[in-house]
Amino acid sequence: MTLRFDQPAIFLLLLLFVPLILISWRWLRTFDPLRRVLAIGLRIVLIVLVLAMLAAPQAVREHDQLTVIGLVDVSGSMRRFAELPPIPDEPGATSIDSIRRWLRTAVDDRERGDRFGLVAFDGQAIATAAPTSGPYVDDNLDLPMLDGTNIAEAIRLGLAMMPGDTARRIVLISDGNETMGDALEAARRAAGAGNVPIDIVPIDYRITNDVQVVRVEAPPTAQPNQTVSLRIVMQATQPTPGRLILRREGRTVDLTPGEPGTSRRVNLPEGQSVHLARVTLGDTPVNRFEAIFEPDNPEDDALPENNRAEAFTATPSRGRVLIVSQDDDPERHPLAQVLQQADIEVEVTSAALMPDDLLSLQNYTLIVLDNIPSYDFSSEQHQLLADSVDRMGTGLIMLGGDRSFGAGGWTPTALADILPVELDPPDELRAPSAALVLVIDKSGSMNRPVAGARATQQEVANEGAALAIESLRRETYIGVVAFDHTADIHIPMQRNDDPQRLAQEVRTIRAAGGTRIEPALRLGWDMMRDLDVETKHMVLLTDGISHDPTMEEFVEQMSQTGVTITTIGVGDQIDQAQLRMIADGTGSVFYHVRNPRTLPRVLVDSVQDFNQPLLKEGPFEPVVQPTGSTLTVGMENAPPLRGLVVTAPRADPTVSLDMTHPDGEPLLAVWQAGLGRVAAFTSDFGGRWSRDWMDWPESTAFWLQLVRSTARAAVSPETELVTSIRDNRLQMVLEAADPDEGLLDDLIVEGTVYGPDGRNQSIRLRQTGPGRYEADVPANKAGSYVVALSPRQGTRQLAPVIGGASRAVSDEFRRYEANIGLLEEVAEITGGRRLDIEMPEEAMLFDRSGMEPSSSVMPIWTTLLWWTFIVLLLDIANRRIAWNREMVAAGFAAAIAKVTPWRTKAERAQRTLHALRGVSKRFDEQQASQSQGVQKLRGTGRVAPPPIRLMAKQKKDRAEGDKDDRTSRVSGALDALLGRDGKNKPESQQSPSSEDGARVRDHRPQANQNDQPDGSTPSQGGMRESLLDRKKRLREEMERRKREE
Repeated sequence: MTLRFDQPAIFLLLLLFVPLILISWRWLRTFDPLRRVLAIGLRIVLIVLVLAMLAAPQAVREHDQLTVIGLVDVSGSMRRFAELPPIPDEPGATSIDSIRRWLRTAVDDRERGDRFGLVAFDGQAIATAAPTSGPYVDDNLDLPMLDGTNIAEAIRLGLAMMPGDTARRIVLISDGNETMGDALEAARRAAGAGNVPIDIVPIDYRITNDVQVVRVEAPPTAQPNQTVSLRIVMQATQPTPGRLILRREGRTVDLTPGEPGTSRRVNLPEGQSVHLARVTLGDTPVNRFEAIFEPDNPEDDALPENNRAEAFTATPSRGRVLIVSQDDDPERHPLAQVLQQADIEVEVTSAALMPDDLLSLQNYTLIVLDNIPSYDFSSEQHQLLADSVDRMGTGLIMLGGDRSFGAGGWTPTALADILPVELDPPDELRAPSAALVLVIDKSGSMNRPVAGARATQQEVANEGAALAIESLRRETYIGVVAFDHTADIHIPMQRNDDPQRLAQEVRTIRAAGGTRIEPALRLGWDMMRDLDVETKHMVLLTDGISHDPTMEEFVEQMSQTGVTITTIGVGDQIDQAQLRMIADGTGSVFYHVRNPRTLPRVLVDSVQDFNQPLLKEGPFEPVVQPTGSTLTVGMENAPPLRGLVVTAPRADPTVSLDMTHPDGEPLLAVWQAGLGRVAAFTSDFGGRWSRDWMDWPESTAFWLQLVRSTARAAVSPETELVTSIRDNRLQMVLEAADPDEGLLDDLIVEGTVYGPDGRNQSIRLRQTGPGRYEADVPANKAGSYVVALSPRQGTRQLAPVIGGASRAVSDEFRRYEANIGLLEEVAEITGGRRLDIEMPEEAMLFDRSGMEPSSSVMPIWTTLLWWTFIVLLLDIANRRIAWNREMVAAGFAAAIAKVTPWRTKAERAQRTLHALRGVSKRFDEQQASQSQGVQKLRGTGRVAPPPIRLMAKQKKDRAEGDKDDRTSRVSGALDALLGRDGKNKPESQQSPSSEDGARVRDHRPQANQNDQPDGSTPSQGGMRESLLDRKKRLREEMERRKREE
């Protein structure tokens, strides 16, 4: 590891150290010499540390390991046209299999510690294997993600995956046909930022037999019923005969009037050719054209996907009214008859046949939903209808009925947000009155795939159950039981207060195990047994057979308790007799679903009876509110109605509540939702509730006024939107003019672009010239792009403008050969190599020749910061605390004594023991010598007096006096040594009083009381006086030095 600085020039400031040292030496002349040297040294170290931090220090460590990231192109062109060597003994191997085999062979030569990772990419890049020194996973290479080829995104992702502590290399396997992004720019960043070489493995191909419709050119705008010319541009790799077909709004246009058939026979030359066609427009707001080429010999066309292209022409017209109803016969629909009599073009359709793209919906200025439940539409269609109203200005009328509004499950949908009424019932109808348990089979057989879909039966069943929960009222109790050979409570019984959360939990059910139905039903019954509700219902869904000997007894029990059980059997491997017995025995219905794709609708339909409390039936006189609306002006009263769907007024001042029930529930409400108007009529039209209205003389006028006031206004003919797709970008140009004002400048033009995947993107056009506004957005996916603009002049909203463009196929299917040149440029920019797809053993992906070892850099300024802090504290302490060598020595000695008291005690004990032994020895010797030379004494004949005995109290006082005297002397010595004042000691530790001392000394021999041998420890007062004298002499010495200097 080495040390380096990013800003080494900062160390030039070290030259200032010489004058700094001289100045500091004179400035600190009053310091002790050792203290002065230490102060200058600490200050130098402190400044060096600060300069080192400012110089950005880094610890650099070199690494010998190597990481290689493989980028594998899995786009459509690679899958279909890549020319790769065959795999022995695998005749059905795909191009991806060949690449997988090449990688496994090329990676075998890596050394210990080397890592390999993998990225798969087409129009999107994903990491399929993180860099690892062990085995890697390459199973996900077979998953297509997005149309196109984005090499730049793959390079960026590969760089992001690489660790910083190894050398790095990328190997790119692709045909080079980039359709989005900038691979060369990404390569330059790889070479500049990390010096990462990109080796390339070119995959070559060439298509020699193909025909494509390059584009269809149509005028952006025209008048209704006008004849326009279309230019159809086609390209062929070889002379190819075939037929050209043209369609307008899905209907074939006759290109050969007066001749049999409608298509035109053409002989395409090699290269590009242009074909003209004249077409009479319709009176719809948007005319969509589609050109198709069909070759005589299918083998002459390698890519059928690129044989078609689309274009659009907008026509300012009055548009049509679309009525979506369960009865799609316009001759029998009462509202359609009323509108047709007023010369309004009407189209009646079912929910299944309603257009499913925004551009098609622009053919209608008004959409009427006549008693249609929400589950007849997909969630995407819910959003489609809402966007058509909110962003494109399409009018919407929702009519009531027993399957409409809240009773039709519209509450949790996107459309509910744009209705002028609240679909939740009033408070008095919110008492829980029903409980539902969904009993869902999750046995292993539910993992069977559904024909025509990418989902399994379990996923379809889960989605149906989720939609059923979302369609129910929030006041309903809901629970879910999932079963295989055992039954489990997946969702405990609870109010449906958060339908989206419960729906998401249902979608997590996974299939495994066998099938046992009766335990699951009994568990469902236990969940609702104690609930105080009017209705208790279970829905059983299964695709298998269960042998339950006591099922009939259980069904009888449920029948007696009033619990109903709806049964749904999926597929042909079910026990129909048992399921029918369960449903019939409890007074419910059995559904046999042979096509699992219809299962969600069946599930939702089976629970709609729970929404019946939202219906309010019975004759009533509508109340006309004084709102001043043109719909009710002059209307004093209206005929009676026999029912409506219960809703609540929306708390918004822009809502016009024109008619109500006598109890206050809305009957007719209108408001502006975005660019479109929305009306809600909560009773039906022509049904059992509105029979009296059919004979009302003002009925026709009322409905015509409602339709005309709600429908979208006509598009201004002076506004023209031109859209086209060039270089993978959708380009929009708006020409705005007014007959009176001329070109319109300073408009605010905002809008939305809807892509083929249903996603939308907000845009704002910028003015580029007089009355001209432009914008562009990426258009990488194949399909139709719809543009909805809402220009605004100040606060005045102008009529919305609709346009669009189409990409029939991705650009990669319009190129007839690989782009090897692009790959070679990538390798040249980064210093990479060109490898051979047929020789993986010679790839040497982990060869380090010509590669600089990798190094990792770690900033270390934080470490220096801590050392700077420590040195700063030492510098401050040295300057603020007065000290010299003698004080340091004394303090060091005291510290040693404190740190090792056990050593001092041991030495004292050893000396005391040695002294006692000496005394004992001398005493023995003295006794021996005396016994040898001393004669026996003769007595005087008198008895000696007894020895004087001290009283017990006198002995105690004498011992305490000796102890206190010793304690006083030791304490005084310590106070003198440490500079403490005895006055601050606690009373218990102070010296005994003179009186006590005298009393103690009275018991001691006189010689011991006055004895003070030489060299003994001075008294406390003497020690203090000695220290004061020493401090005084030190101050006088410092003043003398100042005078001398």
